[in-house]
This record gives sequence, structure tokens and C-alpha cells, in this order.
Amino acid sequence: FVNTVTKEVADIDWHDSTRKKHMDELHEAMEQLHREVAATIAKKRRQARDRQAKSKAVQLQKFAISNIVLVGQVSCQCNKLPLHW
Repeated sequence: FVNTVTKEVADIDWHDSTRKKHMDELHEAMEQLHREVAATIAKKRRQARDRQAKSKAVQLQKFAISNIVLVGQVSCQCNKLPLHW
């Protein structure tokens, strides 16, 4: 391989090995970046779930056997929805 500007003769195999080395380093850097991003996303998702779990806005109702529950039953198949309680 001859450089047209400097007229330096270079071995193509040397360029291939250098390119392979740089590509391997780039691949490792991209994998490390992906691991860091995935860890950050997982951490933020976990924090959001914990924050929602601590929220007092939504509370599940707790029923016991002795509780009385109001039940509505549909009385007919009409256009309107009448219920019997």
C-alpha cells in the first residue's frame, strides 16, 4: 500500500491488525457503555416502583369474613342497566 500524499509504503497486514485492534477496543467500550446504561435504567425503574409502593394515594381494601359487602345484580337485558341491591 502506497500513501499518495507522503509516498510512504505500508504493509496492508499492519493496517488490518491495527484496525482489528481498534475495532475490538471500540466493541469493548460499547459493551461497557451498554452495561452502564442498562444498570442506570434498572436503578431508575426500581426507584420508581419503590416510590409508587410508598404512595398513600392508592390503598387496597382489606375484607374480613365478618364484613358486609353491597352487591348489585342486573335485573334485565334492557338498553339501560337497572340494578337490584
